[in-house]
Amino acid sequence: MQDQEINTEGDYSVRGKAKGAHQVNKLSDAEIRKLTTAGSYSDGGGLWLQVDAPDLNGHPGKKRWFLRLTVHGRRRELGLGGYPLFSLKDARERARERREEAAKGGDVMTLHRRGRDKLPTFEALAREAFAARAKGDHSKADKWIRQMELHAFPKIGALPINLVTKPRILEVIKPLWQEKADTARDLKQNIAQVIRWACAHDYLPGSEKDIVDLACVALPPQGVKVKHHAAVFFEHAPEFIQALRSYQAYDEVRRGLEFLILTGARNSEVRFAVWQEINFEAKTWTIPKERMKTRKLENRADHVVPLSPRCLEILSEMKATGSNSPFIFRSVRTESGVISDNTFAKLVRIISTKLGYGHATAHGMRAMFRTWSSEKTNFLPEVCEMALAHAINDKIVKAYNRATLLDKRRALMEAWEDYLNGKTAAGTIPTDIAVIAA
Repeated sequence: MQDQEINTEGDYSVRGKAKGAHQVNKLSDAEIRKLTTAGSYSDGGGLWLQVDAPDLNGHPGKKRWFLRLTVHGRRRELGLGGYPLFSLKDARERARERREEAAKGGDVMTLHRRGRDKLPTFEALAREAFAARAKGDHSKADKWIRQMELHAFPKIGALPINLVTKPRILEVIKPLWQEKADTARDLKQNIAQVIRWACAHDYLPGSEKDIVDLACVALPPQGVKVKHHAAVFFEHAPEFIQALRSYQAYDEVRRGLEFLILTGARNSEVRFAVWQEINFEAKTWTIPKERMKTRKLENRADHVVPLSPRCLEILSEMKATGSNSPFIFRSVRTESGVISDNTFAKLVRIISTKLGYGHATAHGMRAMFRTWSSEKTNFLPEVCEMALAHAINDKIVKAYNRATLLDKRRALMEAWEDYLNGKTAAGTIPTDIAVIAA
C-alpha cells in the first residue's frame, strides 16, 4: 500500500530538522471524517493518519495515528492511538512532545512508552472483553475469569495492555504447556481474545493481534493426547434410564438429561433450548446453526432433530409447569435461567457411580448412543452420524432428499428409545426399512 500524501514532506530527524521542505498541519477534521480510501495520509512534521480498507460488510476501515522519526540513525514509527479516540488536536500535541524531545537529544522512546503506560491494564480489558462475549452464559464467563485469576492476572494482570509482550505471555503459558496442556491451550486462546479485543478498540495496533501465536512458536510440541469422554456402556443404558427417572432431582434437570440422552444432543444444545425451536406438529426440534458446534462458520447449518414419543412427552410435562422462562429446561437457581454447564455431568456421575459403572460424563452419552447404533443396528453409518450432527460426505445428502433422511433418523431415534425402555433386547438388531427393501 503506498502512502497517499496530501502534500509532500521530508523525513523528520532526531534533531528536529527536516530533510527537505515540508509542511505541517495539512489535514483538517472535516477532511479526516470524509477519508475512506485505504492509505497513509500526511499531516506534516512526520505525523500520519493510517486509514484501513473497509471490512467485508462494507463498514469503514479504522483510522489511527503514527509518527515517523529517525532516532539515532534508526527510522521509527510510533503509534499515537486511534481516531476519533485521539482527535487531530490530540495527535498533533503528542507528535509535538516527541519531536521536542528528539530535538533536545532526549530519550524519545522512554517518553513514548511513558505516554502509552496510561492505557488500560490487561486485567481490566480481560474482564471487559469476557463480559461482552458471555451473552448471558455467566457460568462460562466465570470459568474464563477464574482461570485468568489463577494463572494470568498474577503475572500480567496489572500491566498496561501495550506492555503485554511475547516474553510476558510465555511467562504465563510456558509453565503449564506440558504439565497441564488443556489449561495452557485455554489460556493461550483467552489471552489472544483479550489482545484482539484491545486491537479492535484501538488500544493496540492491528499488527499486534497475532502476538500470542508468535510467542507460542517458542514452545515445544505438546504430547498428542486424545481425550475421550467417559461413557456408560450401552448394555447398561436401560438400567441407567430407569435409575434417572426415579432419582430425586429437580424435574428440569432430570428431564433435561433424559432428553439429552434420547436425542443424542450436546450439553449446551439442551441447556439453551427454547420453545420457539420446537414444532409439536412436525415432531421436530430445530437447533439454529448459531448454536451448533462446527469449527468453520460457513459449514454451519440448522440441525433438525426428530423427536421420539418420550421426547414429546417430556416437552409436554415441561409445558405443564407453566414457567414463563424462554428456556425449556430452565434453572431455578441461576439468575440467567440457564442450567449451568456442569449440572448434567454431575447427575450422570452420581447415578453411574451409584450403579457401579464408575465415572461417566454427560457428553459420554453421545458415545453410548453411537456405539449402540454401530454395533446393534443396521442403520447406515451416515444416518447415525447425522443424528449426532456430525459432518458427512455431501454425496450422501444428494443421494436422498432431506425428507427421506429425516424419516431414517426418526426411525433410528425411535429404535433408540425402545432400547432404552427395555422393549428391545440387547441382542436384537433394529433395521432401517430401506436395508430390508434393498
